[in-house]
Formats: sequence, structure tokens, C-alpha cells
Amino acid sequence: MTTIAYRAGVLAGDSQATDDQLWQARKIHRLDIVAGELLVGICGDVHAGLVFVEWLKDDRSRKPDIGNEDFEAIVVAPNGRVTIWTQSLIGWTPAGRFFAIGSGAKAAMGAMWAGKGAYEAVCIAAKVDPYTRKPVHTLELGG
Repeated sequence: MTTIAYRAGVLAGDSQATDDQLWQARKIHRLDIVAGELLVGICGDVHAGLVFVEWLKDDRSRKPDIGNEDFEAIVVAPNGRVTIWTQSLIGWTPAGRFFAIGSGAKAAMGAMWAGKGAYEAVCIAAKVDPYTRKPVHTLELGG
């Protein structure tokens, strides 16, 4: 799957895409929309994730068909508010100061509870999660 982590204005994501073979992929994106800039991290099915990213760019007047694919996304609004999305396309806002999704989320959350930033948290997850691999990409909110 992957590991995506967010803390203190930084979104970080690993680069491993797993299929019949291993690929490198960029899983975090910066989107400019009417309401401002969004940071988006996707994990799970790549196709479903990219359809979701395109939907965010659109006016969202209709839900895209992403089927029943395993998919999760973290979206960070310009004000730092985090929303977690799944294939149901119903977003929810978790409480907390830092967040992680994907197969390495538990390791990343543990690292952030120990005081690490988002980048370090994904690097630590890459040491223990077989579906998370370096290089780790980062985007900064407002950057």
C-alpha cells in the first residue's frame, strides 16, 4: 500500500507502487483550486487515487466512479485542516496534531508520537513496512 504522513504543515509520502513488480510513484500532490491550495496524499489503488485527485480539481458536482477499489486519501486545506477520504467519497475530519494513512500508518504515528516530523515518520515506516520505500517526497503547506 504506502505510507502518507502529515504534521506541522508538511505532507510526506513514500514512493513504492506495488503491482506485479515494484514501481516508483509520486503519491503526494499540490492542487491549486478556487478555494486555495490543497495538499493531497493518496494510497491504495493508484487508478482510484488519481481519479480522486482529478475530482478534487473539478467542481465536485458529481461523484466519480472509482468502484470498490481499496483507496484512501489525506487532504490538507490551506488553513491546515485535514480530511481523510475513502472510496465512499465521504470525507471526515479526525482530531489531533498529526495524521498518517496507509499500510505503514501505525509505524508513522508511533514515530510522530515520539516527536518525529512527517518526513522522518515515513522514513521510519519504510524500515518496518514492506509496502513503504524510499525515496520519501514532501510538500509544505503554503510552499
